Amino acid sequence: MPALSLSARKSLRIVTLVLFTLQVTLLIQNANAAECCFSNVPDEIEVTRGDELDIFIKVSCDPDEVTVTGELEGLGIKANLEFSKWNETYTGGWFYAKIYPFYKAGEGLIPAGKPDELLLPGTYTLTLQLQKAGRTVDEVEIPLVISPLELNVKVPSEVLQGDELVVEIYTNRKESEYNFVYAILDLKVRVYKYSVSLENGFAELRIPTASIMPGSYRIYIRDAMKTLDPKGRDVEEWYDIPPSDAYAREFYAQDDVLVVKEVRVLSLLPTPTPTPSLASTVPSPTPTVDPNKEAARNAIENAEKVINQIKLEGVVVKEAEDLLSNSKLSFKSNDYKRARSLAEKAKSKAEELKSEYLSALEVIGIAEEKLNLLKSEGIDAMEIEKLLLDSKNAFNSGSYAEALSMANRAKERAKEIIRAKEAIESAEATIAKEKGRGIDLVEAESIFSQAKKAFSLGEYSRAYELAQKARSIATDVDGDGIVNEDDFAPTVNNNYVYGGILVCAVCICGRIRDKKTHRTKKKGSRKA
Repeated sequence: MPALSLSARKSLRIVTLVLFTLQVTLLIQNANAAECCFSNVPDEIEVTRGDELDIFIKVSCDPDEVTVTGELEGLGIKANLEFSKWNETYTGGWFYAKIYPFYKAGEGLIPAGKPDELLLPGTYTLTLQLQKAGRTVDEVEIPLVISPLELNVKVPSEVLQGDELVVEIYTNRKESEYNFVYAILDLKVRVYKYSVSLENGFAELRIPTASIMPGSYRIYIRDAMKTLDPKGRDVEEWYDIPPSDAYAREFYAQDDVLVVKEVRVLSLLPTPTPTPSLASTVPSPTPTVDPNKEAARNAIENAEKVINQIKLEGVVVKEAEDLLSNSKLSFKSNDYKRARSLAEKAKSKAEELKSEYLSALEVIGIAEEKLNLLKSEGIDAMEIEKLLLDSKNAFNSGSYAEALSMANRAKERAKEIIRAKEAIESAEATIAKEKGRGIDLVEAESIFSQAKKAFSLGEYSRAYELAQKARSIATDVDGDGIVNEDDFAPTVNNNYVYGGILVCAVCICGRIRDKKTHRTKKKGSRKA
């Protein structure tokens, strides 16, 4: 084999060096991509039909530098999931998203809906994508199984009058608290309704029987699957309608799960054996006892006790007090059924007001902290200040729901401002850092100026989006998907670099081949 000329050996070394550089570059890129991946995802997600579920996944890189997206598909639906950062650890960070039980075309997964919008039992596929600097660095598919509801109820077949009737409800629900189960005790002449709250799928209901006459009764346990009557009618109007009955659709009850049990209330005293006597031939009057009177009295006493206790805690309970007053008037008029109903409503209203009071108080405190933070940094927050003032006025007058609504608006507006401010600060720091490396950032600086202008005009959502865009451009100025610090030519799109290298390599190889051909022909002509 003839020895290569000096120029040929130089060309060969250049080609070898180019190919080596290309290989090292690709290895560096693959290594950077491998550093960022999903490090902890569930093998399978199981949720009971009608439940909401938070899912958590972990990534192996800085959660502030990546985004996680999800797509749920199966049984005729396709919905996107929004993942948010949960926390940050030494080895990466966690993201979470909520699986809602309903699906509506055009809106995706939603927390409430109609029976035909409730996700069907079966297996779906959840596809997760991890994106960094605009490109997907990892992808994983997880099966998501929606299981049918299992509702099991334990009720004793007999209970002694005066003892408590204990009803145990077991389900496969996993929500920490679920409030769409109802128990209806049908006494034939009237019904007792109980709203049951499941905690981790279980509830125990204790029903007093002192005012219940001996006899056989039915108890209906119904899970409404979060789809209550669209006209607001009480469950007492449809508690015994089988879900399979066409009439159930009138009440959005066709998706319910219903269990019916029978219980017999036994007499407290044994029935005496009659002794024949002359007196026995004389009929004695049988006293009539209205079972509703004692129940109404107990309900009124219970409601009054709860209302007074809540009132001592500083809660304005005028609505509950008005209901209780009407309950007492009905009791005096011997309308015991209405008296009990109003007393129960009064108690529920007082508890509802207390809950609203505590929620409003908490959110007002959070909003006030965020307002003080903004003011301390010299940011104009007059809109938030006015919302907060109106919220406090409503709170002091006892309009807790209104106060909560305005406080939430103030809190969310403050969060929006803070988010935009932090995004602008982050973009500014990134631009300064990249400029310090000698990179020209004309486009990023222009967009950053627009972000600051939008912030000054109160367009905080737009300011946030522009700041994020400016930061993204600053970190990858040539837009090739590789951040500047990992890019050997940060101002030139690497696709062009690689293309140029390959063209050069081809040209050099062609040149070497032409020289060899020319030399061979020359030697041949000499021999001739």
